[in-house]
Amino acid sequence: MQPHDLYELDPVRSNPLFHDFNYRDSSSPSLLGRGCRDDDLTPGFDSEENRNWTQPSLGDGWTPIEVVGNVPDSQDFVSLACLPVFSKRACDALREFLEPNGELLPLKSETRMLYFFYNITRIADVLNVNESECDFFCDPPTSAVDIDYFSFHRAKLDGLSIFRIPQMPVMTIVSDHFVQRVLDSGLLGFSFTKIWPLARGTRWRHPKERVQIETTGMNDNPQADFRQAPVSSPSGAEMTGHVPENQSAAKPSVPFTVYPFTERLLIRMGSNALEAAGNLGIDLSTVPPDAVIAAVNDFVRRVQKDGTADRNVPLLMGSLWGQAIVQSLGWEWAVFHFDSDHRAFAVHNPERSLVMFPVRFVEDCLRGRDVTIALAYGMLRNPASIPQLPPGSYTNVMDHVHHIIPPL
Repeated sequence: MQPHDLYELDPVRSNPLFHDFNYRDSSSPSLLGRGCRDDDLTPGFDSEENRNWTQPSLGDGWTPIEVVGNVPDSQDFVSLACLPVFSKRACDALREFLEPNGELLPLKSETRMLYFFYNITRIADVLNVNESECDFFCDPPTSAVDIDYFSFHRAKLDGLSIFRIPQMPVMTIVSDHFVQRVLDSGLLGFSFTKIWPLARGTRWRHPKERVQIETTGMNDNPQADFRQAPVSSPSGAEMTGHVPENQSAAKPSVPFTVYPFTERLLIRMGSNALEAAGNLGIDLSTVPPDAVIAAVNDFVRRVQKDGTADRNVPLLMGSLWGQAIVQSLGWEWAVFHFDSDHRAFAVHNPERSLVMFPVRFVEDCLRGRDVTIALAYGMLRNPASIPQLPPGSYTNVMDHVHHIIPPL
């Protein structure tokens, strides 16, 4: 299958929730008689002298390298010294692309998720050097300092999905088919910047000219997360409105547009909920929603008191809480996209008169807000306690639920 577009693959750098791995000990012995293991992993180790360099296999004799880093278990693509690392979840989803083009080699880390260094052995001499704009180290050219404009021999691209080119050893290049699989699988931590085809003169790295897709799970990139059309009103117009005062998910009176969840976001939210349930020791196939929500409420109150919450708590517990509301009350997941370029996950009732922002609410609770998760659910189970509100008003439930007597 021939790619239509090519992208540079990098980890997400624009979001503080994503992190890199580092070697615990960078002096691990080499498997290839080089200075250290880092030299083995470095693509194009001798590329300055050898134009026809290849990347050797490292599978024989491989022992897991110990790595450290504040990497969340939800992150599926990580950098180790600017080299690619995939989560087991990503390996499973991308296996048909990864296995024919390199080696997945296990790492040793303190994360619960398993991670694999990916040794790319597919080196494809497909760059049209004469048509590209390259700054080479030497003449005759070997590897390049930089490439400002890429031109490829289209006929040579057939079957390529993830590879390197001799002229730019450290760059990881992927096809549009690879990108689409990442998006469809709901994988997080990937940043794709288009390098080909582009109009000559396009500054492919420039913030105002680059074509970039990032998978953060927080809808930071419209091209990645808003591939579905916005929710439409009966007239076909976008469903927009204003957030009520004291909105916990955004500044007051900020215009917004509501987008339905894509299939991959629904899958990701379900995966988050399962992880959260596992952390709480809950079997979602047997425990009813009211017990799930009570457990979330108790957990959030506990970590609020003792200050032990890690940064994954809002996303995981918010996902579990939201999923319980969706399953028990027939609500729907959505993304609120505010004009301030802020986006937030939400659940709303079918009439869109009520809305909650579970992830953001848990964040607020960890900053000291009253934990009213179970109290709100009890109110929603009793429709008589909720006044009639106009459809499409999106009144934030959590702004109107308070303990009369604070819980002990």
